[in-house]
Amino acid sequence: YRFFRLFPQRSDFTDPFSPLGSVFFSKKLFHGTPLEQRMVEVASFLAKRHQHTAAVGVLSNVGSDHYDLGYHLLMGSLRMRREDALFYSPIDAMENYQEALKLDAANQRALMGYARACFVSEDYEQALEAYEQLLQQNPDHQGAQLNAAVCLTNLGRAEEDS
Repeated sequence: YRFFRLFPQRSDFTDPFSPLGSVFFSKKLFHGTPLEQRMVEVASFLAKRHQHTAAVGVLSNVGSDHYDLGYHLLMGSLRMRREDALFYSPIDAMENYQEALKLDAANQRALMGYARACFVSEDYEQALEAYEQLLQQNPDHQGAQLNAAVCLTNLGRAEEDS
């Protein structure tokens, strides 16, 4: 602790004694290094262990040349967490899921995330389209059936059969 407090370049590092905790990978120090290729994996590991703020910090250092399907799915999922008020943004999550769908149009996780983000943003028309695409891939998906019905109700078209 004493060394850290006395070290003149301590601002270059995350404070390991901070009550918010720290993740060494969340610094720009690793941008452009071979470790950057593993940052999405590290962020996924952190998110699975409910370290969402740390996962966002790690993902913020991923260069755009490493934006793959996993990056967009994880970023979209983190942006849909209402518990993280500073990072919560369904509109941005929609963009992440759209990018994921560009990389893999048949990805059900991306399609469900996009539909959910549209639904939360009250863009029921887009959400309905996404739920219908999901139902084409998996007609027995009960969550998609229910949410499509709610979209129809919110659009004033409750009598339609989805």
